[in-house]
Amino acid sequence: TEEAFLGDDVLFEHAANLIHGMAVLRARELSTQPLMLTVLDPAAPQIVGGTAATARAWVRSGGDAENIDLASLRRDGNTVQESSAAYRALEDVERSATSRTLKSLLFADLAGFSRLPEQYTPRFVEVFLGTCRTLLDSLERPAVDANTRGDGLFVVFERTGDAAEFAVRLQQAMRAIDWRALGLAADTRARIGLHTGPVFRTFDPVMGKATFYGTHVNRTARLEPIVQPGQIFVTEAFAASLVAEGVDRFGCHYIGAMPLAKHAGKAGLYRLSSPGEA
Repeated sequence: TEEAFLGDDVLFEHAANLIHGMAVLRARELSTQPLMLTVLDPAAPQIVGGTAATARAWVRSGGDAENIDLASLRRDGNTVQESSAAYRALEDVERSATSRTLKSLLFADLAGFSRLPEQYTPRFVEVFLGTCRTLLDSLERPAVDANTRGDGLFVVFERTGDAAEFAVRLQQAMRAIDWRALGLAADTRARIGLHTGPVFRTFDPVMGKATFYGTHVNRTARLEPIVQPGQIFVTEAFAASLVAEGVDRFGCHYIGAMPLAKHAGKAGLYRLSSPGEA
């Protein structure tokens, strides 16, 4: 991430997920098998995103790992003391009053919505938002938060797999709608962007409910406008987190580094495909 640490250990977990997922994705591109190499002190405390936790997740997902055992390399007791002191210093880092959590974020809209004739608005709301509500209710695990404005949809998920599942179902449902009956072009398609990152959960006094804010919410919003209609684009962080979560039902196909909207920089992007899609 490009933001400050702010004492949130979840950033270590995020980094571990990216290492895990990107290694697997890169290995697939090269038709080979990845190997995790760790340098681990067996006596070190178990911490979020630490080497032990990362290696455990890797092996649990079926990966091969080799470890350089620091205990066998020690010459004297100084290393143990220095290691323990370092961990204590890490644990003493001042924590922020409101910690960030890892969430998967979805932004979606319809290409050409601004041309919707006024008289079709009530029916559009009924069909489009009604379909979104039905899809959200069909998920095994509900979304953490959802907001709409016009054709814009912002949904927050606890897991990347749930976000991918909803995105695929949404895209399929949008293709099945008779858009000409709603005053739009027959080839109207949804643009869906997905990203994973650390965000703040805050209370919105205007809406009177909890919501999510932060740089990564903005980043997802800047991704959605550049998505090709009818497609689902995901960031490198989302693709890697999906792999690290152990979800293999969806395909992530690298399409390159692309500039985001409103001069928000470039991002390595993947196209998300549904199960069985060519």
